[in-house]
Amino acid sequence: MTEGNKYSGEGSDEYFDGFVALPDGHQRRVQRFVELHLRHTPSDPTTGMKALRGQQLGLYQFMISASRGTRLLYRIDEQERIVRLEYCGTHPSWSNTRRGGNIQNL
Repeated sequence: MTEGNKYSGEGSDEYFDGFVALPDGHQRRVQRFVELHLRHTPSDPTTGMKALRGQQLGLYQFMISASRGTRLLYRIDEQERIVRLEYCGTHPSWSNTRRGGNIQNL
């Protein structure tokens, strides 16, 4: 695959806040997932990843650690070929994230 076919990524403040709070091993798991999966085929299902439904339609979730309940939430802009990393941490309150906003509006 050529460099021009890859997706670029951008992370929200909420994502970065959660990422730096993760243990080193979980940070490496996220980095591998981004490099090996999100840069190439972000919407193709892989182990630990799923498309969300209902009010969270358009979000994808990657389970970082089931035992800790930590996950990565992201959106894909197919037209711009951008993966937007929106949240990293424990299961968010869908109506009120840590910063007080709705996860759909991040």
